[in-house]
Order: sequence, then C-alpha cells, then structure tokens
Amino acid sequence: MKRQFLICFLFFSLICFGQKYDVIVYLKNGSVKKGKGDYVDNGESKMKFIEDSQSKKERIKYDDIEKVEYHDNKTNEPFVLERKETSYKRGSGKPVTEVAWLNKTRTSGDISAYVTKSYSDGYTNMSTGNTMTASTFIGFYFQYKDKMPEMIYFNSSDNYLTKKKWVGNFIENFFKDLCPNMANDFRNGKIKLKEDASPLLDYYEKNCSK
Repeated sequence: MKRQFLICFLFFSLICFGQKYDVIVYLKNGSVKKGKGDYVDNGESKMKFIEDSQSKKERIKYDDIEKVEYHDNKTNEPFVLERKETSYKRGSGKPVTEVAWLNKTRTSGDISAYVTKSYSDGYTNMSTGNTMTASTFIGFYFQYKDKMPEMIYFNSSDNYLTKKKWVGNFIENFFKDLCPNMANDFRNGKIKLKEDASPLLDYYEKNCSK
C-alpha cells in the first residue's frame, strides 16, 4: 500500500503543464523516441516533443502513442503512463467508454490497479455571466486480466452527492463474480475509501483471492 501512495505522489507531483520532462515515447508502430516532452493530458490530443536542442519540435498524436515513460530529474525514478480505453457503469445501463492516460499502481493476482488525473479549467461566459470553477478529478480503475479497465472509485474537487451510490455500483459491477459480498460490505460501511481504492484490493486479497 505504501508503494501505491508513493506512485500516486510521484504521479501528481509530476503534473506541471508547460514543463518539459525527460521522456521515452513508445509508439504503436514499434518505434521509440527519446528526448524532452510535456505531460500528457486527458483533455488534449497531441504531445509536445523534441529529441534534442538540434532537433525540430514536433507534436505527436496521442492516437499514435502506446505509453510514455517519464524520469524524475532528481531520482531518475521511472514513471509510466499508458493510453488505454476505459469504461464505467453507474447502473443497469450500457457502460460508458473513454480513452485515458493511466498509471499502474498495484497488482493483486489477476487484478491490476490504475490511477489517472484530469483538470478542468474554470471560465466565465461573458454573455451570460455564468462561471464554471476549475476542478480536479482523480479516477481509480481496476482491470481483470486483459479486460478493459473499469472505474472503481474517484475523488473530485466537485461535490458529488451520489458518489457513494455510484461507487457501490462500480464495485458491484466489477466484483460481482470475483468477490460477491464486497459491494454490500462497502454500502454497509465495513470498507472505508478515502485517498484511493487500495482498501478494496486489501479486502479482495483477504476474503476472495485464491
């Protein structure tokens, strides 16, 4: 669990828009680019990249990228963001799918845990005077084997009154066959979630993992 918190800390401290980082970009065609690049943002479509000071700046389409490996300039600690199609399902309706940049934080048997972070800039509509405040969204995803990662928990600067209900549905949809009692135990307050979704994997390992 401590490693998961450390990785999340590196992830969130890495995010500084406009700054360039030492990166290795792995493209879907199998080629690899090394140089300086910016942080990949879920709200953008291209990554700014330059190989070295003698090279021409370029913008790499997100659709062409498989993953990006960042390196902390102080510790040289590698940090990888993978571009994956994800889904979430709040109720009995069809799942909603979207592509996001995910960082793997933990593995428990056949389950992999990921985290992503998104920003929404605030703005004011000059014609109506309506104001939208800036917000931050942190999504936590679980992936079973090679299936699509599913949202399991989230934290947001916005206040979601139905958050517990949504998360209960997320847990039930993902764990209904893997760990049938987990959703009810969450709804009954036996599982507490705050910073991240690690208590769910702790519960799974203790009660349901073979």
